[in-house]
Amino acid sequence: MLVWSSGLDYLEAKPPESVLTYNGDRFDLPHIEGRARIAAEKIEDRFDVAQRAEAFVDRVESIDLMPEVCDDEYTSFEDACETFDVDVIRTPLDEYSFDIDVIAHRPTSKGIDPYMMGCDIPVLGERYLNLLSIGTTDHPAFQELHEAIKHYATTDVGPLFELDDRRPFNEKVV
Repeated sequence: MLVWSSGLDYLEAKPPESVLTYNGDRFDLPHIEGRARIAAEKIEDRFDVAQRAEAFVDRVESIDLMPEVCDDEYTSFEDACETFDVDVIRTPLDEYSFDIDVIAHRPTSKGIDPYMMGCDIPVLGERYLNLLSIGTTDHPAFQELHEAIKHYATTDVGPLFELDDRRPFNEKVV
């Protein structure tokens, strides 16, 4: 819960006027609200987490690039970047030691690509939080997870801004 409370403290102390996302209106922002509600239920809402997350989502202007890129037909961020010549950096799984067979936990439809995907985060995140909760932050498995998740989370930021710089999108990805 400390993660939620700290994150919301930061957003409240330095409130952004807008957030730039790709599919944020359909995924990221509802995900923030939904996860905050789940977290609040677990701790009997001691930190007003759900209300604070909802207030943030209501207050911030959302700039979602996906509808402009593909006319509301789902197109992956990576495909959109490829169409508009934006390089996407991957997080190769073989560069980290997780003690978990990440690919084996993926839905079959997500394939066996040797890099981290969004569908891997629930499995890796659960392991990360379990190690964190028992205080093993000095354990190599925790450190590997931390570095891999950090790399994965930050590698979309640059390409997202580069994709934004390509606006207006004169062609659509479909």
